[in-house]
Amino acid sequence: MILSLVSNAGDDILEDRKLKETLDQSGIEKAEIATTLAEMEGLFAQMNTLRAGFMPVALRVSRLFFVLMDLVQVDPMYQYSLEFFRAIYRVTIKNADKEDPPLK
Repeated sequence: MILSLVSNAGDDILEDRKLKETLDQSGIEKAEIATTLAEMEGLFAQMNTLRAGFMPVALRVSRLFFVLMDLVQVDPMYQYSLEFFRAIYRVTIKNADKEDPPLK
């Protein structure tokens, strides 16, 4: 839209009132977008920090899940329900030590 206004401005581009208003409005919108972008970057950083806190628990539970699923190959008696895995997950979260280094 701005390019269209500039191309149709005529001889004196500095006297085109609509173009000036459009440029002023664009400047305001640019500032609002920059503020919103900065807020979003802060939120992304918080989300990444929170996600990183859950990684050790998720890693342990996923390892346990696959170990228990492989036990079925040993004997069909070793079959576990989804509720069993949920209970393990809840206990793991409850007992997780905040100072544990992340597993690799």
